Amino acid sequence: MKVRILALLLAAAVMLPLAACAKPEDGTPADTTGGDPTVTQAPPTDTAESDTDAPDETDAPEPDETAGPEEEIHYYISYYHGIPADYLSDERYQEAVDAGFNLLALDRGTVEQKQEGLRWCAEHGVKGLVNDGRLFTLLYSNWETRLDDPEALDAAVRAVCEDYRDYPGLYGYDLIDEPGADKFPLIAAIVELFRKYDPDHVVYVNLFPNYADPETQLKTADYEEYVEQFLQIVKPDVLSWDHYHLRWTKPKAEPAYITDPADVEAYVAGQTKTDRLGFYLNLEDVRYCCLEYDVPYMLTILLCEHLNYRYLTREEISFEVWQTLAYGCSSLLYFTYWTYPSTDKFINGLIAGDTGAPGAAPGERTAHYYDVQAVNAAITPIGERIAQTRSAAVYHVGYEDEREYVWFFPEKGYGAIRSVSGGEYTVGFFEDGSFIIANKDYEEPSRCTVEADAPLEIFDIETETFVPVTENTFELPAGGGVYLRVAGQ
Repeated sequence: MKVRILALLLAAAVMLPLAACAKPEDGTPADTTGGDPTVTQAPPTDTAESDTDAPDETDAPEPDETAGPEEEIHYYISYYHGIPADYLSDERYQEAVDAGFNLLALDRGTVEQKQEGLRWCAEHGVKGLVNDGRLFTLLYSNWETRLDDPEALDAAVRAVCEDYRDYPGLYGYDLIDEPGADKFPLIAAIVELFRKYDPDHVVYVNLFPNYADPETQLKTADYEEYVEQFLQIVKPDVLSWDHYHLRWTKPKAEPAYITDPADVEAYVAGQTKTDRLGFYLNLEDVRYCCLEYDVPYMLTILLCEHLNYRYLTREEISFEVWQTLAYGCSSLLYFTYWTYPSTDKFINGLIAGDTGAPGAAPGERTAHYYDVQAVNAAITPIGERIAQTRSAAVYHVGYEDEREYVWFFPEKGYGAIRSVSGGEYTVGFFEDGSFIIANKDYEEPSRCTVEADAPLEIFDIETETFVPVTENTFELPAGGGVYLRVAGQ
């Protein structure tokens, strides 16, 4: 009987209807607000859209003065591959916090070392995301038969919860990275057990990107079905996925660690760059589905040079981050913090690993440490605000290679914003009345002009408040952005 139940659960994972997240065929917004078409923007169809074909949702939603989270929401910034067990120390935790991370990955060492890490997090006002090897065993070793023994599954999850749940520094549990849909029923069962034994903390799962192979990796017909099944079956606290699209077609002759930012220009000169298409389509698909299910979403971005993924400049890192903000991501992860000791030529995480590559000793900071530190400092106050609202609409301005999959800024404007011009931008509007303009050019700055029917205010990073602007022209750094709102909202 247990085998039969498992078979039915697995079958359900590939047979669920996709009504809620299916893209509209006529380009109109999904009706999720009782007939009000101005609140939620649906993604476009797979045909090119001109400005005049954009959906009729140009009346921006009124900010809700009474709505708000039941408890404080933070814009979490974290990373993959944390501090190795042999290096764990208060000084190393502080080093990560000094780089702008407020969610530390506790994924190395013993249970006792992770508990000590959680104590440190609580004392220093940050959180810890625990990855426990017992969870890895559940999901990788003989995982196909786990649902046959619900008592053992229950006991395993209960034991993990009992080890960590009472630590105030705990954010949640890192369950699995890039599962196929065939594991969703088991993941759902484990998530439910966590909610039984520790309902106060998040269970975190990171999904594949949209360039993963449907047959061998996603285990679904396509990516939309993969995301839909995850939301329907697992019912996650948050949806996370990774997407790395900044690649090279010609590698450098010899990879090396770069520790001095002044050496970056010469190092990257040997790369021939290429950008894989699909980055914005992935953002569109996840954003739309998560808004439908009212689930926050976050992206894991590329940092570490590996395989055919290139060394990123500070401007390219900033570009990735600002695009996630424009699309309404409520948190952010970097891949990776400590550099993997791997044969796949992983190099230039924030901290050098024992890879044998020249240029840095294991444990030494790379130039990327200072890049990420600067980017995090610039975007954290903005992210804190984005995490407490919802994405209302996302438009693109100027040329876009993925023009068949994105909306372009409507000719008649959006709310009080008549037009945005001057370069190639992503413009993200939010339900609290604020909006982000992100420069898609990560090599050159851009002078952006906004035409509006009302005065604008710009977010000041130092005071963390909106202040009036004297003119509606803004200098956007390469890969950077600006955070604005209409005065009075």
